[in-house]
Amino acid sequence: MNPGQPTPPQTASRRLEFDPTTGDLRVLFPYDPELLPVVRSLPGRRWHPQSRHWSVPKAHADEAVEQLASYGFAAPVEAPERSASDRVAESSAEADPAATPSSDESSSHEPASHEPTRGRGLVPGLPTRFDDAQPVEEKSEAEAKTLSVSLLNEWVRGKLLAAFPAAVWLTGEVIGYDRNAHKKHIYFQLAEKVDGDDRPRAVVGAVLFDRERRMITRRLEGASERLTLGDGLKIRVRAKVDLYVVTGSYQIVVEEIDPSFTLGDIAQRRERILADIDKRGLRERNRSRPFPRPTFRVGLITSFESDAYNDLVNELQASRLPFDVAVRDVHVQGRYVERDVLSALAAFAEQRDSFDVVVIVRGGGSRTDLMAFDSLAIAVAVAEHPVKVLIGIGHHRDQSVLDFIAHSEKTPTAIGKRLVELAQAELEFIRESHRRVIECATRQLQAAREAVTSHTVLFARTSQLRLAEARTRLSSHAHSVQVRLAELLGRERNRLADRAHRLANHLVRDTERRREQLERFADRLPRLAQQAVAIERERTEVRSARLRSADPARLLERGFARLLDGDGKTIKSVSQVVPGDSIGVRLSDGQVRATIDDVSPDPVD
Repeated sequence: MNPGQPTPPQTASRRLEFDPTTGDLRVLFPYDPELLPVVRSLPGRRWHPQSRHWSVPKAHADEAVEQLASYGFAAPVEAPERSASDRVAESSAEADPAATPSSDESSSHEPASHEPTRGRGLVPGLPTRFDDAQPVEEKSEAEAKTLSVSLLNEWVRGKLLAAFPAAVWLTGEVIGYDRNAHKKHIYFQLAEKVDGDDRPRAVVGAVLFDRERRMITRRLEGASERLTLGDGLKIRVRAKVDLYVVTGSYQIVVEEIDPSFTLGDIAQRRERILADIDKRGLRERNRSRPFPRPTFRVGLITSFESDAYNDLVNELQASRLPFDVAVRDVHVQGRYVERDVLSALAAFAEQRDSFDVVVIVRGGGSRTDLMAFDSLAIAVAVAEHPVKVLIGIGHHRDQSVLDFIAHSEKTPTAIGKRLVELAQAELEFIRESHRRVIECATRQLQAAREAVTSHTVLFARTSQLRLAEARTRLSSHAHSVQVRLAELLGRERNRLADRAHRLANHLVRDTERRREQLERFADRLPRLAQQAVAIERERTEVRSARLRSADPARLLERGFARLLDGDGKTIKSVSQVVPGDSIGVRLSDGQVRATIDDVSPDPVD
């Protein structure tokens, strides 16, 4: 209801009453589409199809009564004397008296050195006010009012316990639990966050001792949907407010957790995501995609070598069908799930032509383990994926947002069986199509044979008739052709004779012209020959003169000599001889022998 809007009048058809057996609050009203979102927003609400009514756990009864009063619901006829929250706390204390010790017992409890004090009473002998402190011995006024740090922490703790004598219920998001989950006593934080802002508005330290942890674990595992405590989970806890004297740290000591609150928050988160998907018009986009035919190329998104991976792959391998599986190894639990799955979906989208389907599988687990798949970003990526996506997350009771926007099977094994069924159906379709094609082809072939036989007989008869007609036409055409050929041959003979006569005349004239040209050339030929001979003679004399001038004998006649070594080779450099060598000297009219006395090379510039 909006502020200032008048409260609707109460009607008999809208009733609230308590279940005498369980103490849960029953919400009864005729079907009203505008009222359904209000009821679905109640914490821990549940629909009972047999009795056709909604119920709210007794722990949230007061909150539900207050919220529904503005929508015309009458108060419960037999309201309990105490609030639902007090009844839950009281019943828990009765179930486990050690979880809520009395003030006397708490005050005498001595805490272990490794965990906060869990008592309830004030510290014996500690003054309520600093001014009331009386010195034991004669001390100065300043010394009498001076406290040690431990006494100060004890005094503050006493005041804190006095202000909160009973456990309180708190809601918040778990932070820092996972890194301490292996310890006996688990320290973490409970944070208050605003929607849309990941930064906490307020944080309080919390501790879960071993005994309570084991009790809470059993309760969470026994819930309608098994839960696992961990980071990022929104919880409602009953806790004692305390202060650890050693460090002076204020904290809460968790005694109990309300699973219905967490399940309700998870359900509301899922419904918010689905509402956003519906607003974008994406819910049926991928789910309505038809299965490709055939479906053999599978893109698999899962934890490699996990049970889910082995269940799916073993199912495909057992079929002995030609499946081609490409695996993208991702985290399937924790804070990296969204990052890894989005990256894998994007990779398969880029290679859309290489895959028939994309499969996301994970084994069973608690509801909180599977909560990572309730992601708007993953849901949008799956809905908008260009390849048909198959979901097999958890076991038969498990469900995530992805099951509502893509083709869903209950388990990874069921996904494998579905793919095998599709492949076998396609193979059966191919076999049946092949059989029908063979039958149709056989019938058509038989009909064709009969038609060919019939046509052969008809063709033989028709051919004989047409052959006789053709012979008659051919005889007539042959006579016409002979007459025509005779006429053509006569014309061609006349044309050839005319051309032969003209050719003979042309040859006579051409022969006469060429004879005249030869006679003129014969007159010029002696003169041209004499000129050519004279020119060649002059050239020959010039070459002879050059050869004579280059003749070595002429050089020798002019006083030059040719030096020869012992092998008769020409000596061209002083480096070829040494003093004492015998050399030959070739002159124009003979040769002499000489001995080398001295060698003097020319100086190098």
